[in-house]
Amino acid sequence: MLGVGVALAVASFVAVLALGSFGNRAAVKSDPDVTVVVAAVDLPLGALVTATQLATVTKPQSQAANSYQDPKQLVGQVVRHAVAKDAVLTADDFQTGVNVADVVGSLQAGMRAIAVPLSKTNSVGAVVQPGDRVDVLLTMEDLDQLNPVVMPNPNGSPGVSGGQTDPYVSLDGYVNNTTVKVVVQNVQVLAAIGAQPIEGGQSNNSSATPQPDLTVLLGVTPQQAEVIRFAQMDGNVSLVLRAPTDANAAAVDTTGITLKQLVDQYGVLPPAPVTPTNP
Repeated sequence: MLGVGVALAVASFVAVLALGSFGNRAAVKSDPDVTVVVAAVDLPLGALVTATQLATVTKPQSQAANSYQDPKQLVGQVVRHAVAKDAVLTADDFQTGVNVADVVGSLQAGMRAIAVPLSKTNSVGAVVQPGDRVDVLLTMEDLDQLNPVVMPNPNGSPGVSGGQTDPYVSLDGYVNNTTVKVVVQNVQVLAAIGAQPIEGGQSNNSSATPQPDLTVLLGVTPQQAEVIRFAQMDGNVSLVLRAPTDANAAAVDTTGITLKQLVDQYGVLPPAPVTPTNP
């Protein structure tokens, strides 16, 4: 009887070990290791990914959601969120989204963030995304005549008071005052926020301020912020999309464009007065 008991105990022990080993093997098989792509270096916002910036490691499949297995899948893509070294790269790192921590973390020392509300036309069809490099284009039409174009008054027309003559004659009604100029170059888009729908449907108030199609946050210097703000207040702002490889490109000296330059340098025909003929 004693021998039988010992034999049963040994058999039970062996069975427990076997079941435990089988359970462990089953658990291992249920979460196998897979190859995932990680950042070999810190990848800042807007980085154009190269093969040398990537590496592969193995991770349990449960920790590899939305990851990539082949570095070739990521070469040439632009990082839309800053990624730390050794972090597993996921689809979220290459998709747009507004995150306060990302915006603040992407600002370098001495830089500022400024919001620029834009239409689709002025925001390159609303395709700009965080990390993109852009130029800021200013267009001024002087429709309100706050900055009148004048010439010396040859006739000395009477002034409005005291019998004094006005030394200048306004030409606003006779010339095209539109001017276009790139005023800020090679700044980075920190965030791009789409227009939010109005609660309760579209407003019936015809005098309501039109909502922008896109509000873009740009990383700029304090001087650039002043230029952009002036352009917003007294002109029209547009963005021009640059190549991802332009991060360290030097500024380009542009002439700006007026009607006179279009006529003199590009051969555009100037407007000519039409003289009516007698019937």
